[in-house]
Amino acid sequence: MKILSAQVMDESGTVLIPEKLRSKINWEINDPLTALVNLADKSITLSKNQDGEFMLDALSRITLQKEIREEFGWDAYDKIAVILSIKDGTIKLSMYEKFTPKCVFCEKPESALIINGTGICKEHVSIIVNSGHK
Repeated sequence: MKILSAQVMDESGTVLIPEKLRSKINWEINDPLTALVNLADKSITLSKNQDGEFMLDALSRITLQKEIREEFGWDAYDKIAVILSIKDGTIKLSMYEKFTPKCVFCEKPESALIINGTGICKEHVSIIVNSGHK
């Protein structure tokens, strides 16, 4: 197994499973998937299974349950590792990198405002608000 992709999880807990990975293990959109949750290493292993309770949506994404995300400490904009096992026909999801908001202008880590994962510090919010665009 190796990390083949790191995907940003959105606000609703949705993670993209890239088509190039799915195709290596013959997964299609709407295939039923089973999720094995490993609390010890905070990972989720997805496998194709007729009785699966999950499926990829039309955009090749899976939404992770809020309870699992909270248990693992996974938040919006965290990068989730997508690890492919061709031998097992599975995809494992685990934390790759915690999202640390930084100002898009000065890269200060103290962001007062976050819009779609982009941070803006208090100083630059003030500059934008006071710029007087009328």
